[in-house]
Amino acid sequence: MEKFLSAQTHLSADVRKYLTPALMEELSLLPSNKKMEFLELYLAQAKSLTWAYLALVLVFPFHYAYQDRWGKQVLFWVTAGGLFVWWAVDFFRIPGMIREYNENLGFRILERLEREV
Repeated sequence: MEKFLSAQTHLSADVRKYLTPALMEELSLLPSNKKMEFLELYLAQAKSLTWAYLALVLVFPFHYAYQDRWGKQVLFWVTAGGLFVWWAVDFFRIPGMIREYNENLGFRILERLEREV
């Protein structure tokens, strides 16, 4: 995990590409030990764009379930992906959905860590 932090306890470029500016700003306020804890939790739980696309293109798509959105997933299945229209639209929406999921995840982790400080 040390490879993700530089000597000045700033996040490396490898990790910064996954975090939004708002999340980076909040993270900068944490002590270095909490930053390490954040990184461990975040990297273990963040969703991958590659896996989301794989979940979408399978015979039985589960891309909403992959994002812990079971209500939408069931609706997607019941409507057969909106007769494939919803499925086609989601193909273009996946990057934004994963980015939003990961940002919300980051803020939830930060909130929990800030309560512990």
